[in-house]
Amino acid sequence: MKKLALFLSTFLIIVIMTGCASNGAPDVALKKAFAKNLSTNGYNYQSEIKINKLDIKKENATEKVEQGLAIIQGLSMAFNGAVDSTNAKEEIIFDFRYNQNNVDASIKFPVLVDYKKQRIYIGKSIINTLFLPPKMFEKTIMLDFSKNSQLSKKLNRDKSGKVFMSYMQNYLNEEYFRKQQESYKKAYVDAFSDINNSNFKYTDLNKKQIRTTLDNKDSANLISTLVGAIVANKLNVPEDKDTPAPLSGSQLKNLIMIFLYTINLQTTIDSKIDNNGYVDNNNLNFNISDISKKKFDIDLGMNISYSNFNNPHFSVDTKNITQDIDIDEIIKMIKTKSESKKQDSKKKKK
Repeated sequence: MKKLALFLSTFLIIVIMTGCASNGAPDVALKKAFAKNLSTNGYNYQSEIKINKLDIKKENATEKVEQGLAIIQGLSMAFNGAVDSTNAKEEIIFDFRYNQNNVDASIKFPVLVDYKKQRIYIGKSIINTLFLPPKMFEKTIMLDFSKNSQLSKKLNRDKSGKVFMSYMQNYLNEEYFRKQQESYKKAYVDAFSDINNSNFKYTDLNKKQIRTTLDNKDSANLISTLVGAIVANKLNVPEDKDTPAPLSGSQLKNLIMIFLYTINLQTTIDSKIDNNGYVDNNNLNFNISDISKKKFDIDLGMNISYSNFNNPHFSVDTKNITQDIDIDEIIKMIKTKSESKKQDSKKKKK
């Protein structure tokens, strides 16, 4: 009797726990969580792309080719930063990494774009070290493209500068930022809308982790839709009246689809939903091979984590900045240093 009571109580606990943790069908739960992510006013993100497997099948591969492939596998690229939808600001820190054989290197390049003020801030990086005078080593480089700034006035003096300024005015403004954000949201909805619900599976008992498995067709549609949305606005606007509009976003999507159908691409996405209903982590794996699977086999991994929903934090210092930076002086400085290095190199050869 005691055993029966213990069994029934254990069974009831499992049923209750499963019921409380259940979020319904995995495709519905994931789409609901993605929708919550897209409705936020901002967030921080951390991401890394790296090659987990690189198998190039060559009968007569030289030692140098094999060495090159080994070096490539030690390379990775990280993108960290923040998005503030309320204030129309985006930050991205490009992080070029190499980790292999006790070598651990990282070169970071932080950029913050303020669409409202039409300014680009470049945080402390290798640019400060190599190209700027010592007094600017600790300063953030500010490029002000607003209409009446000194930089804009200087660029508008010649034809090439005017073309560049026209480009910046098209894309470095709050209206474009809002349009871009809406385009991304629509792309995520479109990308997942045609995926069969059988492609989504729960991978833990709490139903907080969902795996999405995509074949070549679904992978091609997902990637081409997202990439098409990212570049659509940029491609649809000509730089000036005499320049015809280049490739549209939809045309680019079709070209990407055609290319992806020439290879075999299998995608796995592991998504984690936090206790507040947000997707706080996506772990993507792309397995890429030729159609016959006899020439190459590559595993490309990408991990993206999200945090600080509705309260993004920025790392680029926008107070300690270079005032009215003179582009001409910077270019002269770079050229002078470049010429100096060439002369030193010639002297060493002699």
